[in-house]
Amino acid sequence: MMNDRKLYFDPVSGSMRFDKEYRAVNDIPSQIKWPMEEQRNYLKYGFKNLTLALTMRCNFSCDYCWQNHNNLPDMSKELIDKWLDFFIDTNINIPTKVLYYGGEPLLRIDLIQYASRKMNRICSERGIKPLKQHIFTNATLLSDENLDILQKENVFLILSIDGNPKINSMYRHSSSGDSFSTQIMDGIRRLHKRGMRFGVCCTLSRVDFDPIITVQYILDNVYPNSIELNLRHDAAFRMEAECFKNTKLESFCKAWDMIRERKITNIDLRK
Repeated sequence: MMNDRKLYFDPVSGSMRFDKEYRAVNDIPSQIKWPMEEQRNYLKYGFKNLTLALTMRCNFSCDYCWQNHNNLPDMSKELIDKWLDFFIDTNINIPTKVLYYGGEPLLRIDLIQYASRKMNRICSERGIKPLKQHIFTNATLLSDENLDILQKENVFLILSIDGNPKINSMYRHSSSGDSFSTQIMDGIRRLHKRGMRFGVCCTLSRVDFDPIITVQYILDNVYPNSIELNLRHDAAFRMEAECFKNTKLESFCKAWDMIRERKITNIDLRK
């Protein structure tokens, strides 16, 4: 119920959640002990995560996408080598995860396979535990061939799905307006058939500002292992969201409870 729920905030990570793990927002100035102060006592405090934008090309033309899908060249293997060599160095960094990003990174599955093998080789040579690997994808290219590689390389997939097919297709479509709903659901079925864990990232758009609609569909039809909720950042959506700021918090509470009841992990509301 709203009368016994509060929004809690971690000022270091940016995480917001309806739980009692963090103190109330009003308590931040005097009550929060900032981990950053402790980390300054250690010399080895650098980058934790590395994002490799393998290609700016994409088979989608989403209305709200911030990426400029131009004719920039794809990332070269030489550049991947340089970044991994720099990042996987515990003398200056605390490496934990490599994220493959785009565009649509599955358009360059060959670079994902190359980077994964290079990462594992460097970690082995330097006595470092292999890093986690995530990929952010629009879920249209989850073919058996691609999933063979991703499963072998132990890459965790994060699928960008905004809700049911009607909602997802409204803003997420090809340059000619074609929907990819059938391909997306076929790929999700392949993931489940293989027993592969994956997450879902939802962007709450104008037609789906209420998170309950999206969360209910994702829980009942997609069955992910993690859920992230994003809000569009463009000016038009911010103006509309302003109208709901005092009325939609209860919807987030209910959506949060729905997710927790299904024992979904890695819930992220920070964005």
